[in-house]
Amino acid sequence: MHALRLAIPYLAALACTAVAPPALAQRGAQAGAGIGITQSDRVSGQARHVMAAVDVPALSPFRIGIEGLYQRGEGTASPMACAIFTTVPCFGRTDRNAIAGIGVVAKPYLRLWPGLAAVYPVVGAGVYHRRTRSTEATTPTTPGGVPRSEERRTSATSPGYTLGIGMVSARRGLQPFLEINGTQLLEGGASTAGAVPVTLGVRF
Repeated sequence: MHALRLAIPYLAALACTAVAPPALAQRGAQAGAGIGITQSDRVSGQARHVMAAVDVPALSPFRIGIEGLYQRGEGTASPMACAIFTTVPCFGRTDRNAIAGIGVVAKPYLRLWPGLAAVYPVVGAGVYHRRTRSTEATTPTTPGGVPRSEERRTSATSPGYTLGIGMVSARRGLQPFLEINGTQLLEGGASTAGAVPVTLGVRF
């Protein structure tokens, strides 16, 4: 709460300058790639991704766009996350995750340094498909043998929402941007599936 009170004057100042810079006032497209975190049910790990988007001006300074994301990664978890071997000892779980989605996003460009850069929050919602290959290992079936493992494949299509923040060059021509988002997949139940991509790209 104290941090929020400290941030209010800064947010108010941004609101007073809520006019999109001229270089960002036209329709445009974005393309980027990066690293981040992928999350399946109780398992998270590092991932790589690519994204692409097109946007058009709405009520200034808002821009409305269509954005696509594809992410692949791998995560490991302790035996507490095992879902295949639940009645025998389990040595841990590894998930290989792939998430693809498309959604609508709103990005109000707020002038940070006139003529140089703009900062923007990201709010969006879309539809996502997750494919996960889970592998778990347990004790050998014979003394001195190698641990046996089993694999399970799951997939789910669900709605999701995205919240984030970004910064983009306000100069004309190719405009580099950096964006950090958090995407939560609403798969139901206690699922924690989602993605946290950190993207470096260009707007043009």
